Amino acid sequence: MHAERAAVLRLYLTNEIGPIRLKRLLERFGSAEAALCAPREELVSVEGISARLAAIISSAPKMENVERELERARKAGVLVVTCADADYPETLSNLPDCPPVLFIAGNLEPCDASAIAIVGTRNATAYGHSVACRFSESFAQRGLTVVSGLARGIDTDAHESALAAGGRTIAVLGSGINRLYPQENKKLAKRIIEHGALISEFPMDFEPSRETFPRRNRVISGMSLATVVVEADLNSGALITAKAAAEQGKDVFAVPGPVFSKYSRGTHQLLRDGAGLADSPESVMCALGAFIGDYQPVRGSRDSVEQTVSAKIGGHIGCEPQEERIMQALSAEIGGVAFDVLSSRLSIQAGALSASLLRLELMGAVKSLPGKMYSVVR
Repeated sequence: MHAERAAVLRLYLTNEIGPIRLKRLLERFGSAEAALCAPREELVSVEGISARLAAIISSAPKMENVERELERARKAGVLVVTCADADYPETLSNLPDCPPVLFIAGNLEPCDASAIAIVGTRNATAYGHSVACRFSESFAQRGLTVVSGLARGIDTDAHESALAAGGRTIAVLGSGINRLYPQENKKLAKRIIEHGALISEFPMDFEPSRETFPRRNRVISGMSLATVVVEADLNSGALITAKAAAEQGKDVFAVPGPVFSKYSRGTHQLLRDGAGLADSPESVMCALGAFIGDYQPVRGSRDSVEQTVSAKIGGHIGCEPQEERIMQALSAEIGGVAFDVLSSRLSIQAGALSASLLRLELMGAVKSLPGKMYSVVR
């Protein structure tokens, strides 16, 4: 291990020296090595470094502590990357509070520079689940890496759908990799490692807390070209991610939702504040076209709406077999069909039916009516 990398790790493992203070030390002294060797009277000249902290820095953890942490990572198959390393992610290096150290399980690839974050509430509705799955699937099919936080709800949907579509996904953790949270996503985490990466800025055995998740959120947005918020209440952590993205100069998109759902309050507030309207995966990709290359519409995009709407009942363009059955059932009724009736008539479970109806709505082939009714667009 070269000396500067070891010095970064020693400072990183020092109590109360977070990303911002460490960056200020590097800017003031030019290197972590120089900061560790600096006299206390020079250390206190750095903003945020008190005499007490200067004394703590002067007695920073020795190499034995660093080696123990590296051994924990090695045993778990985790790569440790510092801001002094050439392979530190460029997407994070320019952040004012970039993580000085990253623990990476899996692999980061050059293609991960084209990534989109999908975040939202842990208590997603059927609508939110459907939207997150559809957006993540479309992004992955387009070759974009999907970034999220491995939490329950929207995050889990985003990761699972990206994997199901054969794409890459990155999960940013609010805990050490040895303290995976939530534990119910342990199997999902293993799959992510095979087709992407788990990333944490916290030591291997660090426990999650209320303070660690906001720090995680600015890494989620920092690694992404844009952040899409699917469902969020006004106090949702997803809004912290959106705020971080805006502060980083990244695009923020919000998915509109049912007006009486509390999980639409946060997304609608984002829209009022100027977030981009994410009314389809294609609208997001078109907005980012300059960053992700020339956009080529995927099956079921807005470009095929006219064809879809004008198609006869048989052979609807862009429809899956299940969606074809739904279109046939809806086309047979003038005034629309209730969701429950449609589910019973076609023997389709509610979750699967919601997903198919959402896809058909995004294609412009179906519209929702008051009273949870649906009809074809004629």
